Amino acid sequence: MAKTIGEVRSFLDGLVGKVTVDKSDSGLNGQCVSLIKNLLEFVGAPNPYAARGNAKDIPNTYVSQGIAKVGAGTLNIAVSRNGGGGYGHVWVKIGSDSWQANWNGFAVKKNVGEVSITDILNLDQWISTSNAPSPGGKATTLSAKGEALIKKFEECVLTAYDLGDGMITIGWGHAEPKGQTNLVAGVTTWSQAQADEQFRKDIAGYVNTVNNYFTRSFNQNQFDAMVSFTYNCGTGVFGRDNWDKNASDSYITESIANYINKGSQFEEGLRRRRQEEINLFNTPVNGSEATKKEEEDMTEFAILYGTGVYYVCGTKMVPLTTATQWSVLRTVYEQVQEHKTGKATPIKVMDWRNNQATFDAYAKICGLK
Repeated sequence: MAKTIGEVRSFLDGLVGKVTVDKSDSGLNGQCVSLIKNLLEFVGAPNPYAARGNAKDIPNTYVSQGIAKVGAGTLNIAVSRNGGGGYGHVWVKIGSDSWQANWNGFAVKKNVGEVSITDILNLDQWISTSNAPSPGGKATTLSAKGEALIKKFEECVLTAYDLGDGMITIGWGHAEPKGQTNLVAGVTTWSQAQADEQFRKDIAGYVNTVNNYFTRSFNQNQFDAMVSFTYNCGTGVFGRDNWDKNASDSYITESIANYINKGSQFEEGLRRRRQEEINLFNTPVNGSEATKKEEEDMTEFAILYGTGVYYVCGTKMVPLTTATQWSVLRTVYEQVQEHKTGKATPIKVMDWRNNQATFDAYAKICGLK
């Protein structure tokens, strides 16, 4: 059965920090081509270890053998014929993420500096491109919950203003370029009805962007989160930053967390917005009381990651440096819960030791990455 792009991502992430083994030539263990052959074997390409030659030869050998096709797709092989001391260099690319082994036999690394690409090939024929609906059905329109999330962060300002970003803004975040608008900061005013009507017109473009860019489907909570993100970052964000069109859930939440305009006056507000979008994206569409209770419990939780423990509350993530701190946290949490509810409920513990992407997404939101 063909692998999904999410399964490929998980496989590649699992190789990070490891030296890849080449079954056809042990002298290539840890070399850049060994990573590619491991990937080919994982996706079920026929006899990947017959694909010999140096990295610079891959555009010719892999295409002629029917292993890869020319051009970018969802799962890509990037080649630099000029790298690797004359032997070339090759690595894997999915969207804006990359995985590569070093030609000196080093372990696999993710998102390290890439060299100039001379050729791009794709392995899409070996992966599943099924558009099966996400759990909770397929959504294509913004719900009332999604609209409320957007308006919560945008707020409605009925007098035009200038943030210094080259735009004049009014209403529910409606913005027009300076010099190309009749809006005048501090002068133009709208009625509430005008602002609401403009939002209705504007939102259609952001809904269409999410529907048209991605080949995968979204349930209602996921779709609402994506439209909120797009409304804030612009309709060109996915194409400009080369987002994977068939992106996995973890790819999306990890990527969303990056858009916080770090170091700016807007960073704190953007962190809150990104976290709410990620939380909504990850919320099952079910509406049961059990789900609501679980969402409430998740406002405070502990994360097991690496060899440590992290305490999370809202947008705060605090590493616990000693076993005593972890013990005290558990005790105090149970005491507080017993005082509030009459039951000493233990703190929820998320074991993310094997889920780097999810941990990184939360860490970025909380300012630790």
